[in-house]
Amino acid sequence: MNKVSKVSFLIALSFAGLAASASACAQLVSAAYLKQYNEATDYEPLLASVLQDFSGGGEFYARQVIGECRLVRAQLEQWRKKAAEANQDAPDSPRAKAIALLGGRCENISDARLQDPWVDSERVGGVPDPLITAEQDIIQKIRHTSAAPRERARLAGPDRTFEPGKRILIKLPREQQDPLFIDRLTRKWQLPDPEKSKTRVVYTYLRGSFRPGAEEVVGAASRLAPCEMGLVCDEREFSVAMPCAATGKCDGSREGALRRLFQSRDKDFDNALSTAKELAQSIRDEEGSRLLVLW
Repeated sequence: MNKVSKVSFLIALSFAGLAASASACAQLVSAAYLKQYNEATDYEPLLASVLQDFSGGGEFYARQVIGECRLVRAQLEQWRKKAAEANQDAPDSPRAKAIALLGGRCENISDARLQDPWVDSERVGGVPDPLITAEQDIIQKIRHTSAAPRERARLAGPDRTFEPGKRILIKLPREQQDPLFIDRLTRKWQLPDPEKSKTRVVYTYLRGSFRPGAEEVVGAASRLAPCEMGLVCDEREFSVAMPCAATGKCDGSREGALRRLFQSRDKDFDNALSTAKELAQSIRDEEGSRLLVLW
C-alpha cells in the first residue's frame, strides 16, 4: 500500500481560537465519514463526498477507498476463479461472501478515479495532528504522577519500567480512534515476504517502545493480529476479507510462513503479538469500528 496520507482536517488559520473551533468541527465531519465507511456496501457515494472535502478529513478516506479498490479490482477475477476451482464459490460460503462484499464496494467506482495520479502524490495537509499531543500528555502524566499505579503498570509493562523492550499500549479516547488521526498512530515497517523473497511495507496501529532492531518483529505481529484474534473471513473488515477472498481462510500460506519465520528467530515475537492483539481488540470494541490494520 502507498504511504498513508497525513490528513488535513483543518484549514490553516491565523488565530488559535479559530483553529480550535475548526478542529472540533472537522472531527464531527470525519466521524460522519467514518460511519459511512464502516457501513458501506458501495463506496462510490462516500468517495464522491470525500473528494470534495479534503480539509474536513476527506483526504484520508479518499486514499483509503481508492487504495482498497485498486487492490480489489486487480485481483477480483483471479479470486473468483480460484474460489470456483476450490469449490468455495457457493453464495453462502465465507470465501464467496468476502469476494462479493469486496467487489460490491468497488463496483461503481470508475477506472478513471482509480487511476487518478493524485493518489500517489504526497498529502496536501500540514496541520499538526492532535493525536501525538494527546499521546505525549498521557505519557508525561503517567511518568510524573505516583497516584496512577494501574495506569503506570499498563503502559510500562509487567515490571513497571520504561526500558526498551517493554510494551507500551495507549488506549485513546473514543473521539481520537477515528482514522482521521491515523498518521501519528501508525508506524511503518519493512517486512520480508517469505513467498516472494522481497520486502513489503506495512502500516499498523501499533505504537510502543521496543528494543532496537525489533521493528520487523512488531510489524509481523501486527500483520498477523486479525487472524490471531479469530477474525476468520470476517468479510466486513478489509484486512481480513482480502486474504480470505484470496485463499479461502484468514490464515493463508503467507501468514503461516510469516508466523513460523518470526517465532523461530526472535524471542520477542510472542510479546509483540500479544500487544498487537490487545490494541486491535481495543479498537474493534468501539461500536461500528474496523481494525484498519493497513497493509
